[in-house]
Amino acid sequence: MTWAGRRQLFIIGGIAFVLIAVLFPVVKPVVAPAPTCFDNKQNQDEKGIDCSGPCQKICPSEPSLVKVLWVRPFKVADCVYNAVAYVTNPNAEFAILNAPYTLKLFDDKNILVTERKGYIDIAPKVTMPIFEGGIVTSKANVSQAFFDLGDDLNWQREAGVKKKISVGAPVLENGATPKVSATVQNTTLEILRKVPFVVVVFDEKGNAQAASETTVDSLGKNETAEIVFTWQLPFEKAVGPIEIYPLTAD
Repeated sequence: MTWAGRRQLFIIGGIAFVLIAVLFPVVKPVVAPAPTCFDNKQNQDEKGIDCSGPCQKICPSEPSLVKVLWVRPFKVADCVYNAVAYVTNPNAEFAILNAPYTLKLFDDKNILVTERKGYIDIAPKVTMPIFEGGIVTSKANVSQAFFDLGDDLNWQREAGVKKKISVGAPVLENGATPKVSATVQNTTLEILRKVPFVVVVFDEKGNAQAASETTVDSLGKNETAEIVFTWQLPFEKAVGPIEIYPLTAD
């Protein structure tokens, strides 16, 4: 190669070096985009793929597990049952959104009679009932129930959940067709719609013996309303504590 050719190659190389130095900061974000919580990679101090660290979604291994304290069926008529699972979320900062669950009813020979599937939100630091009502069965001798939450739970960081509804003391009218009533109040400055309430009636030894659900269509700002639960069959045992829970409102 002649001296002129080498000189020309040197100049071209210098120009290319300058262009790369100038354009690299612009090209780099395109070549290597900034990490996000939706890039299907474990980066930016995440504890799993797109979970924990700076991400709102929490890795399943981080929170303590939700525990099922008990699950029980309650006969409300021939071949018709209600059922309740009592669950507790011990985590002060972590909620579960749209958790899938399965409820199964068995007869006294441990043969599956029927099952229900659903979804539930579980707030931080709560113990709450999950209610399934009006379960029509092919057999009248349902004796036990099984409840299971799905494995792939959608954990979210949600600290400091404010109590939206206050519930007054329950009033019992016992008899052939028992009734429990209570006054509830919306303690927020927003209108709450389709608010479900679940009641669990215990006996004097603290064992659940009946459950029911009702819904208030609308509760205005600071508005109060009366809720009523009824049963077709009398309670089998003397009544002990009565607990009423407001669940997630729209």
